[in-house]
Amino acid sequence: MTGLARSNLVVAAGTAVSRLTGLARIVVFGVIIGQTALADAFDSANNSPNAIYELLIGGVLSASLVSLFSQFVERDEYEHVGTKSTDAIISVAVIALFVITALAVVFSPAIFHLFSLNPAQGVDVETFRSVGTAITRIVVLQIFFYGLSALTSALLNARKLFFTAAWSPAIANLVTIAVFV
Repeated sequence: MTGLARSNLVVAAGTAVSRLTGLARIVVFGVIIGQTALADAFDSANNSPNAIYELLIGGVLSASLVSLFSQFVERDEYEHVGTKSTDAIISVAVIALFVITALAVVFSPAIFHLFSLNPAQGVDVETFRSVGTAITRIVVLQIFFYGLSALTSALLNARKLFFTAAWSPAIANLVTIAVFV
């Protein structure tokens, strides 16, 4: 099997297992929490970091950095320099991720309010938003880690190391399932 075929198989298998474990995570969550206002608050709060990350930086990190890192990795290997060209990009990106995440924590009440403009009848809106805001403050921390994951995945992909980036979502799903159980 060629290196390219093996790499494609690793990524495809990781993606497939990630999708299956993601489905299992949703089923376990549904069994444990049920269909309640709490489940709705958690779901809305949990979707907020995904939306913020994708809106602000998700596409930039995942799409543009692989080719840039590939050029830097190739140049650094050729020149055998002590410092890596990727260090500056990673440093700036980590600082930007920290700032965006801190702002998301500060603005969690407004963020959750956007996700809960029209709560269902019979739901205590103040309690719903209070609980949702508290959950949002916790889960928006994922923005920082999503960004770190995108940075490290881009760097690994540039170095033609695909296993970790392809399989980490499946492992995260299994950890989440274990926490729910």
